[in-house]
Amino acid sequence: MPNFKYQVSTLFLLTACYLLPAACHAQAQKDTIKINLQTALDTAVARYPRIKAALAEKSGANELVKASHTAYIPSLQLQEQLTYATANSLTGQFFPNEGTAIPISGGINAKQNWNAASSQFTSVVLSGPIYAFGKITAGIKEKEARLKTADAAYQNEIFQHKIKVTEAYLYVLVYQKLKKVQAENLKRAADINRIIKAAVESGLKPGVDSSYSAAEVSKAKINYLSSIRDEKTWQIKFGEFLGMTGTYFIVDSMSFNSALPVTNTSQSVIDNNPLISIYKNKIEGDLFSARAVKRSYLPTLKYLATGMARGSGISNTGVYSNNFSDGIQFSRYNYMIGAYFLWNVTDIFRITHEYKSRMFEVQKDNALLNETRLNLTRQLENANAQLSLAIAQAKEAPVQVSAATAGFNQSKARYQSGLANLAELSQNLFVLARAEADFSITYNNTWRSLLAVAAAAGDINLFLNAVQPK
Repeated sequence: MPNFKYQVSTLFLLTACYLLPAACHAQAQKDTIKINLQTALDTAVARYPRIKAALAEKSGANELVKASHTAYIPSLQLQEQLTYATANSLTGQFFPNEGTAIPISGGINAKQNWNAASSQFTSVVLSGPIYAFGKITAGIKEKEARLKTADAAYQNEIFQHKIKVTEAYLYVLVYQKLKKVQAENLKRAADINRIIKAAVESGLKPGVDSSYSAAEVSKAKINYLSSIRDEKTWQIKFGEFLGMTGTYFIVDSMSFNSALPVTNTSQSVIDNNPLISIYKNKIEGDLFSARAVKRSYLPTLKYLATGMARGSGISNTGVYSNNFSDGIQFSRYNYMIGAYFLWNVTDIFRITHEYKSRMFEVQKDNALLNETRLNLTRQLENANAQLSLAIAQAKEAPVQVSAATAGFNQSKARYQSGLANLAELSQNLFVLARAEADFSITYNNTWRSLLAVAAAAGDINLFLNAVQPK
């Protein structure tokens, strides 16, 4: 005869284990938030660091576009310098100041003269392009194409992250549902164990039934703990995607647990997928870059206007003044206007190779675009096939639950009346738990399959439009 005191202690420990983890699990969380899918998506887009990084890159590309337009703005350089130097070949030394000063030369002295004098030189130089043979326009077009690529990358980052958030949402939802299913199964197993224990104590059932029933309770408890573990794993991922770690989310089931998606995905195409847009814009940018390199070989026609003022401590007769102030007073003024034509003819050798390099970039991106089309087409075909199968499976789930529920109730009644053994009852208990879990899993699979279609087609609204609030 089994030790009934040992069985009562075991049941008490199992019941305590059932109650404590849920309480500990809730206490371990910093915060609890109930959230629906749209709020989760909006929160993720606003908070996730990678999306912010993509936005910063797009903003940087936009600034480069603005910078390229400044090529039309003339260059205005101002210079003012005071010097104290010898002058054996120049009537007062000056520093060319990165080439912006206009040289003023004088005669060469008959012999070395170590006398020094002060001088002042001031100039204003205005220069700008008259005609650049399309080089400036080509540079602007290249930067604008790069901005389009950065924007496409930003939109793709948002889209891909929305897919991740939605997938994590569905996983959290299904594991929260499975946790409830396993909790109900544990409760049923505990109720049966209590009935069996009473029957064993009264001598109506053999003692081995009590031990076997306790084992079923333990198995149900293990399944329950496994569901908590799985939910916790996806809670952490979901919180990471939202930029809200340490938060426990109660996700709104909306229509995911009660309805199947009703949508026509047969007309879905991959042309609007953000990945396609990235490569198309990158190819356009490569072509404009190649055009800019090619045009950089062409000459430039510029204008020049400058005004200059000069003071020197050396007189026109070559007399030196030791007074510093004599050299910093302006004594002569000049101006100059003109145009100049600049063309580095031998750049053709370098430009030719750079142009070919840019065109190979175009070939590379075209090949990557074709590969992306193949991958997305495969993904879309597979997702549509999986969606059809998932819906067919989900339609069978209610039938399975109904039959399993009836079978369990009948088996329980038969066992209590002595017409069935415990093995049959345990088997029906397992079948019912499995049917309830399958119901949640298959319904969830249909929505995840629809999400896969939306991911391949590049249209999250294909999924969101099929979701109706509960």
